[in-house]
Amino acid sequence: MAECPICKASSGTAQCVCGYSFDGEPLDWQKLRARYDSEKDWRSRAEIVRSSHRISGNPPLREFAASLEIGLGTAARDIRLAIGLDQYPELATQPNAFHADNELKILNGRRRGKASTRPDARFYNEDELQKCLVDHWQITCLGKEWDLCRHNGHFDTREVGTLDILARHKNRPAWLIVELKVGKPSDNVLGQLLRYMGWIRARHAAEGEAIEGLVIGSERDPQITYGLGCLPNVQFICYRRTGAGLELFNPIFDEASTAIESLTDTEREELLSKLKLMQISSSNNSNPENNVT
Repeated sequence: MAECPICKASSGTAQCVCGYSFDGEPLDWQKLRARYDSEKDWRSRAEIVRSSHRISGNPPLREFAASLEIGLGTAARDIRLAIGLDQYPELATQPNAFHADNELKILNGRRRGKASTRPDARFYNEDELQKCLVDHWQITCLGKEWDLCRHNGHFDTREVGTLDILARHKNRPAWLIVELKVGKPSDNVLGQLLRYMGWIRARHAAEGEAIEGLVIGSERDPQITYGLGCLPNVQFICYRRTGAGLELFNPIFDEASTAIESLTDTEREELLSKLKLMQISSSNNSNPENNVT
């Protein structure tokens, strides 16, 4: 029996369960994606991506990610982590890819002689996250638009529980209810948030005031993402701890940034050229002088 160079499984057939062919046939991308999805260990997933990228001839990462039907940022991160595990075996102790990627950045910084004082990127206690967010509220993206209700944001409804954070918009008639996701199931988070939003609307908000919700977690959660697809007035953002305190960011934009960083110089130039063409086209279409009737 031969060992598959992608998933390390032993196989006595011409094709491994992951889609690798021992006879030199092209990869079966559908089977490879199924094998990737079935693997729960982030280290194994990273190695599957790196090995399949190499075995498929190291194609452009965008092309490879499209074939495997995963995000470009995810593909870049997995390959980066697989290489990182070779350089830093201690990365294997990290609980997931998110933490491993943060730790890898720290280790690479130290290797380049840049000492890092960044703490663990994740909070494991909701009260600690709540306090850190309140302490740094004014310098976050939220503090620019929203004022905390009461000094610490906490609001005890005395009927449906205590809101993690309640805030009012600085310029428009709107309320913001923030629910922190720390060790709670996704369904519980959304259920609590909707209950609080309903209570504020019924008991506290004036007629015509908007009620908005926000979930803050350490990483993007597919269950939260699907749930929010039907809740246009509820958003999700991520946090990361920094030496200065706390940073809030949109995970989709962050993944896009990671994907751009993974491009070669040629690919970046091609992307920039396309964006410029799109900008010119949009400008021409919006100019009345260019519209022919």
